Amino acid sequence: MVVVVHAANIHDSPAARLVISRLALLGFEQINKLLADSGYGKKLAGWMKKSYGLILEVVKVSELAGF
Repeated sequence: MVVVVHAANIHDSPAARLVISRLALLGFEQINKLLADSGYGKKLAGWMKKSYGLILEVVKVSELAGF
């Protein structure tokens, strides 16, 4: 589990970069795809792919039912 505490005025998408960067420091070789809701955009997906080779799949919350 990775936790990053940040100011409440930071949107989820930029804050996610902090979490992903923390994961990178810990080593996450077995992770290749992350699921997220529509609050995360294409910029984050591009950054994750370029920086760490990770895939960010944006899904509707209703699609996560039973996940």
